[in-house]
Amino acid sequence: MKLGEIFIERGILTRQQLEKALNAQLIYGGHLGTCLIEMGLVEETQLGEVLSDVFQVPFAANDRFQNIPTAVIKSIPLKLVQKLSAVPFERTKNQLAVALVDPKNLPGIDEISFVTGCKVVPWVAPEVRIAQAMERYYGIPRRLRYITVCNAIDSPKKAAASSTRQASGTQQAAAARESSTVDQPGDTPQVAVLETPLLPIDPSTVDIRPDGQTRLDLSIQWSAGGAADWDAEKGICDLLCGADCADAVIEAALDFAARGLERCMFLAVKSTTAVVRSWRRFGFDREAARRLSFSVTDEPLFQLFLGDGYYRGPLPVGRQYLELYAKMQIEPPSEILLIPVYLEDRLVAVLYGDGGVRGWIHGEAEDYRRLVRKLAIALNITILKNKLRSV
Repeated sequence: MKLGEIFIERGILTRQQLEKALNAQLIYGGHLGTCLIEMGLVEETQLGEVLSDVFQVPFAANDRFQNIPTAVIKSIPLKLVQKLSAVPFERTKNQLAVALVDPKNLPGIDEISFVTGCKVVPWVAPEVRIAQAMERYYGIPRRLRYITVCNAIDSPKKAAASSTRQASGTQQAAAARESSTVDQPGDTPQVAVLETPLLPIDPSTVDIRPDGQTRLDLSIQWSAGGAADWDAEKGICDLLCGADCADAVIEAALDFAARGLERCMFLAVKSTTAVVRSWRRFGFDREAARRLSFSVTDEPLFQLFLGDGYYRGPLPVGRQYLELYAKMQIEPPSEILLIPVYLEDRLVAVLYGDGGVRGWIHGEAEDYRRLVRKLAIALNITILKNKLRSV
């Protein structure tokens, strides 16, 4: 049974509250538990108890992360901690107790065991506490959103106020992210919109070529096939680092993704609406692309990347999925890939790819996820460049 359904079964949440939390998770990212705490719908201990039941491992409460011995911290390398969202907190003989966001990640647990030479005893902890411990002991910066959530649950007064306001918890997080943003009343979480007109919402504002590329003179060009001695990882990093605008970042990332995807496109998201920004091998004409828009919170396709933070797999069976492809006037694919792009704790884009009608996606999902992480960093850099120029 899924986490949200357990909360409903135990009478902690109503169906309506869960739906609001799931929509918040879609827009703001992170785990459902983070959104539930942030919105004041559950207490940290309630979340911990349910997580423990779901994963069938002990719950690592916050006191487990206090004064962890240096030797224990050093037992797991920083890169592995960051990769797995795992924090060791206790070692006895040849056993190592490790708190994880996902204790079902057996390959990750095996990797920790191999590196440490210990039998790993997995525990589960809320995402925000893992992030807090990773920053405290490993110097891995937290998202500002997680700082705000931890401050709220660690302060009795703030926690009480949050519980009273219920869904305004996300509004408080937005206020911390952008002090100039004024929260508006209502149930819908508010966040600061990026100052840079990075991802236009009106399709008529996106000037698209018939082949799917935006009309701009890219200073960076590369061959999708690439030379035999071309280092793909280094190459895409150099391209993204050298990009001077958001469009150049998007085009370079799409070209790279198209090496293993039969069709791919970059969907820009503002509020809860997604529009086509650019694509490869979809065969759209310019006017058709302008007319396409999707509701992120209503279209079932976008629900697929909830939980794991991405989706790769067969297109689910259902009329609602077929209707989306009918809207795009293309044949449904055999396998799809969906990876969200978050900036400043907000969903701003989605990378979509598929293997075509009868084909399959080439390459590992983690490679595409790494590409999206690089893309997000590069987009942030272009925003900072624009801010620098405006000073």
